[in-house]
Amino acid sequence: MRRWPDRYEAHAALAHYYESAGRWADATAEFAAYFKTRPAQLAREDATHQIDLANALLRSGDPRAARALYQKI
Repeated sequence: MRRWPDRYEAHAALAHYYESAGRWADATAEFAAYFKTRPAQLAREDATHQIDLANALLRSGDPRAARALYQKI
């Protein structure tokens, strides 16, 4: 990721990998990077990734941020 920090697909893949490995803090960081770098035309897919981000936030110990995101979705 250091070499190509704007590769939104890689951020999404890493986020889901970290989520499946129980690495919640890493998953939240990669989801944030995905949302920062993804093209605008992919915004319609945001809800799916936002749910995954909210789950990762909850499991990483940030229930307030998770709840706020769940309510937004």
